[in-house]
Parts: sequence; structure tokens; C-alpha cells
Amino acid sequence: MLYSLGWFLLLIVAAVVALGLLVLAVFLLAFAWRAPRRHRSMSLGYCAVQTGCWLFLKCFYRIRLRGLENLPDQGGVLLIANHVAFVDVLLVGVLSPRPVRFLSWEGFEHQRVMRFLTRTMGTIPVAESKAKDAIQKSSDALKAGEVVCIFPEGSLTRNGGILPLRKGY
Repeated sequence: MLYSLGWFLLLIVAAVVALGLLVLAVFLLAFAWRAPRRHRSMSLGYCAVQTGCWLFLKCFYRIRLRGLENLPDQGGVLLIANHVAFVDVLLVGVLSPRPVRFLSWEGFEHQRVMRFLTRTMGTIPVAESKAKDAIQKSSDALKAGEVVCIFPEGSLTRNGGILPLRKGY
């Protein structure tokens, strides 16, 4: 009798966990349904990462967007932003109606998960020894009509002010 009671409790716990996961999935799908519209040039991987980031931001941040009308619908665009927090990249990437190619630190290529994300998102790696290659790739992307984003300070600001711009900017 005690043996069957243990299995019964295990079955109830499994059912509650499955129900919780189902509710979570429905909740996330409801958010994903309202995700920002995707641009026709975005790859499936880019859309998936962007939607995941959008869901994260919707859960933890209240976002007010102003000035998006200043971003042209077509043609090359260079976005220059200060880097206050790591979430800056997510905000720019999610709120832009067009796919954004970020210039990113080359060291991300050495970390498995970050390498997958940077390649999926089409970032342009910047190494101090090969900065001219990144500048050329950025220039080519701009000429091809893409949106390129750079954080010219090169690192997070600790006091909210603008840091000196890095060489090569």
C-alpha cells in the first residue's frame, strides 16, 4: 500500500509540473504573438533570438519608445549609442523594425553560446589587431543598405556619463 501511495504522489507532482509548464508555454506564446513585426530580410534564427529577447524585456522592463520614425525604412543606417548596461544591445536589437548588425568584441567568438548568438545575429567581430577588417565589413554592410550599430565607448559606462571614444571609431 505504501509503495503504491508513493507512485501516486509522484504522478500528482508530475501532473502539476506538466500543467505549470503548459501554462508557462501558453503565457509565452501569448507574448510571442504580440511580438514586434519582423522585417522581410531577417533570417529565422534572427527572428527566434529577437523574439526571445523581446519576451525577456517584456517580462522585466517597462519600455517607452520615442523617435523610431527617425529610422529610415531602407538604406544604410549607422546607429551610434552610449553603453550604459548590457541590456542596451537587447533594446536596440528588439526595438528596431529592421535587423541590426552590431559591432561586438571578438572575444565572444571563443565562448560557445555567445559564438552561436553572434553568428546568428550577424554581428561584426572587432579585434584590436584587426580593427580595419571590422571597419571594412561595417562599410560594406552600410553600402548594402543594412543597419549597423556601434557603441564607440567600447565598454560599459560606470557613472552614466560618456566615456572617451575608442580609437578607430
